[in-house]
Amino acid sequence: MAKRIIIFGGTGFIGKHIVRRLATAGYLIRIFTRNQAKAACLKLCGNLGQISIFKGDFFDEKSVLESVEECDVVINLVGTLYEAKKRDFHTLHVEIAERIARVAKIKSVPMMIHFSAMGIENSKLSKYAQSKLEGEQAVISAFPGAIIIKPSLVFGKEDNFFNKFARLVTILPFLPLIGSGTTKFQPICVTDLAEVVYRIISLNKQDKKVYNIGGPKVYSFKSLLKFILNVTNRKCLLVNVSYPMAKLVAFFLERKIVSMLLKPITGDTSPILTRDQVKVMMSSSIEKSIDLEIIKIRPLSIENVVPEYLKIYKKY
Repeated sequence: MAKRIIIFGGTGFIGKHIVRRLATAGYLIRIFTRNQAKAACLKLCGNLGQISIFKGDFFDEKSVLESVEECDVVINLVGTLYEAKKRDFHTLHVEIAERIARVAKIKSVPMMIHFSAMGIENSKLSKYAQSKLEGEQAVISAFPGAIIIKPSLVFGKEDNFFNKFARLVTILPFLPLIGSGTTKFQPICVTDLAEVVYRIISLNKQDKKVYNIGGPKVYSFKSLLKFILNVTNRKCLLVNVSYPMAKLVAFFLERKIVSMLLKPITGDTSPILTRDQVKVMMSSSIEKSIDLEIIKIRPLSIENVVPEYLKIYKKY
């Protein structure tokens, strides 16, 4: 009988790709969501009846308990890059994560996979990083055998990094290089990340508890922006901005009214930059790791993938 997998946060960028990969492998997938309409399109990723939608409330423990009934694997992808009134970092990354892990343990679910982020140990000033670390600890405390996946910057067709900056360079005459653009990232393709999840589940790899997942190359923030400019054939000044100045700029950019006004440029209402994100960028998101080699995955680089989906921003 096929394994039954429930995914919390399955409607997000990473979640959608994990749903597709696991559906291809024949697993029965349940997606926990408050918005059924948003999740409905994911049913098309599998065969008839293979993917089901469970409408529930993350804050209602009874709802969470019912959702994991008879499941073999629980995957938690709930998270955010910026805070809002009803979704602050601690609530999403710690409280909800702990609740899901505790319920999984109560229901004797054999495997729990929790998503965190790479390099957060170095971002001591960031509320995002601290909440992610607290979330890891809460999950492990509630479900001692939990597997933690910590990716670096994740890229892919619908990502919120390369697409956002590509849109910005089509309109703005300059882009800020926060901290001179020296922050380093190790971008991982979202399809490779989904493959990691599939292999952990299919091989039942529960001996290793933490996976640091980064791509084949390390890039500075400055080199990533230059890559975007090259791929889109755009010209845009890259201006060095100190961390204190970046925080001041972010103070205005994180205002909701500013996000609404910039929606025609950015494509959504998420802030271009927040003060907490500036704090995250004060440390690099890289880790010396052979975790992809262990599960025999040869990751794609940004050069293999990004140019194809940034064609729409290219200046000919």
